[in-house]
Amino acid sequence: MSFPRATTAVYALLGRPVQHSKSPQLHNAVFDHLGIDAVYVAHEIDKIGPAVAALRQLGYAGANVTMPFKTEVVDHVDVLGDAAREMRAVNTLTFRDGLIMGDNTDGAGLFNEIRRAGTRVAGAKVVLLGTGGAAAAIWTQAALDGVASVKVFNRAKPGLDEIAHRLASLSERSGCDLTLGDLAEREVLAAAVDEADIVVNATAVGMGELAGQSLIERDWISPHHTIADAVYHPRLTKLLEDAREAGARTVEGIRMLLGQAAVCEKIWLGIDMPFEVASAAVNS
Repeated sequence: MSFPRATTAVYALLGRPVQHSKSPQLHNAVFDHLGIDAVYVAHEIDKIGPAVAALRQLGYAGANVTMPFKTEVVDHVDVLGDAAREMRAVNTLTFRDGLIMGDNTDGAGLFNEIRRAGTRVAGAKVVLLGTGGAAAAIWTQAALDGVASVKVFNRAKPGLDEIAHRLASLSERSGCDLTLGDLAEREVLAAAVDEADIVVNATAVGMGELAGQSLIERDWISPHHTIADAVYHPRLTKLLEDAREAGARTVEGIRMLLGQAAVCEKIWLGIDMPFEVASAAVNS
């Protein structure tokens, strides 16, 4: 089958930066393997609103949204899925019947991969670094999946009072103990990590200009931990390298990418993503 054609459905990744992204390799490999008349491209953008409007006008079939636009894009969606509404963050857009539908697959993808690593999620204690769109997806999915507690840490910035209120509200409704702490309070963070079963980095620390850095000290990590990083370029961040040296279980960002992509393709096309094909594509 020759691509692209006039009938080819177009999907895209929207974000900044996106040059490092493996999403085009992943989705195009799946489309090719299954003989689906579709192509997936990446667009590096400055503003999310005009980009989403352009995709709608140009007839795109769907898109993924990555940092730093997952929260802002909510204002440009016509219909929000239940999880995305709770998370107030969207990573998956579907253009259908003249509407833009927004969903979030980040949290489900991550926790599916944590389970694959052999770690029990229900009843676990989680430390989560970051309060952006990816982090919101993770703490919400954690509450939905029966995690015992999520201690969220972020640097001081405007808007944290509103995030603390959101966490308290979700805690009351779900029974999961969600709290917000300051990354600058290193002793508090160290104690939280010591008590945690799962530690997740959902910040940009570890990639780009912040490559080679980690918010977690090497000697805080022990074999009882499962350490996950949403960053997947580089594939092994300093956090993951330190975790492996400490004997902890690790979940690379590329595995989170695979997990969320599987849920995306189910939403877009109703298919079960062939993990072997997708994994080979992103690991090549």
